[in-house]
Amino acid sequence: MPRAQALQLARDGVSDEVIRELKTLATRGDSTALAARIEILLSDASLEPAARERALETGTFLLGALPPERKARQVLRQISQLEPQTWVWLEEGGHRVSVPLYDPAAAARVSERAWLAREAEARFSNKLGTTAPELVDDLARASLAERSGVISAIAHAPAAQLLHSKPSILAALDQGVAVGWYAAEVAARTGNSELALAAIEHAEPREALDMLDALGDRLAPGDILPLLLHSLRSPALASHSLFVLARLAPVSPAALSQIWQELENEENGGSAAAALARLSSPEAAMRAAAVTVDPDRDDALRRRALLALCLDNGDAAQRHLQLLTQSLGDSSLGQKASQCAGR
Repeated sequence: MPRAQALQLARDGVSDEVIRELKTLATRGDSTALAARIEILLSDASLEPAARERALETGTFLLGALPPERKARQVLRQISQLEPQTWVWLEEGGHRVSVPLYDPAAAARVSERAWLAREAEARFSNKLGTTAPELVDDLARASLAERSGVISAIAHAPAAQLLHSKPSILAALDQGVAVGWYAAEVAARTGNSELALAAIEHAEPREALDMLDALGDRLAPGDILPLLLHSLRSPALASHSLFVLARLAPVSPAALSQIWQELENEENGGSAAAALARLSSPEAAMRAAAVTVDPDRDDALRRRALLALCLDNGDAAQRHLQLLTQSLGDSSLGQKASQCAGR
C-alpha cells in the first residue's frame, strides 16, 4: 500500500499515549516491566498489523538499551521470529519497490547485538592489557557484536595498560590467529606503529584497506607515516596508501615529499598523480607544471606530472594547463594539455 496510508493506519491503531507509556517504562530502567507490556502488544489481535509493528519496533529498540533480564530476552526471541506484515511502495530510479514499513524482528536483532556488545565490554574491561593466556583465544572467538563491546572497552582503558598484552598479540598474529582487528584498535588508541604494522601485514587486502583508512584518521602523522611507507611496497595497498598520504600532506611535509617520490615510481606513479590532484594546491600545480615542461626529465614522469594537472579541478591547475598548451605546442604532451584545459 502507499506509505502515507500505512503510516496513518499505524498512528490510528496505536495512540501516541501507548508509545509514551513504553518510553516511560524504559526511562524507569525496568526491562521486565517493559518486556511484559510489549508481550501484551505482541498478542493483541485487535491491533492493525501496522499499528502493532509500530509499537513492537519502538518497544524493542527501547528494550535493547536496558539490562537483558530473563523476561526481556524471552520477548526479544519471540519478536525476532516475526515476519514483516506491512509492506509499502517506494519509487527508486523510476521503479516501484516494496519495503517493510516496520521490521520488529530486525529491531530485535539490533537490540540483541547491543546486549552482546555491552556484556563484552564489561567482560573484557578487566582483561584488556593483561597477559592472561585466555585473552587471545577470547578475542579471536569474539563475534562482531562482541568486538564492538571490546572496542568500547579499549576506548576507556589506560593506554599504557593496553600495551601489556602487545607481545602476546604480536605472537598470535604471527601464528595466524585472527586478532588483527584488536591490534589495529590498540594501535589507534596508543599510537603504537609496531602493532599497526603487524595488523596490516596479517590482514586480508579488503580488511587492510579499512585499517589504513581508520588508522590514517586516528593516528598522528608521525605514527602513521612508517606504516604508509611500508604499505607502499604492497601492490594491493599502495594506491590507497597514497590517498591517505594526500590527507596528511597539508600538515606533514614528509608525506608530501613521499608522494612526489612515488610520482617517479613506474608502478605507483599514476596513483601518486591522483594523490597530488587530490591536494589541489597551487604549489603542487606549479611543481607538476615545471616537471611536465622540463625536457631533461623522463618522458613517463612528465606524462604523470601532466596527469596530476589534468585530474586537478583547481583554478591553479587549469591556469598551468593553459600555459602548457602554449609552451608545448603540437607535441603529444601539448595536445594532452590542450584537451585537459578545454574540459
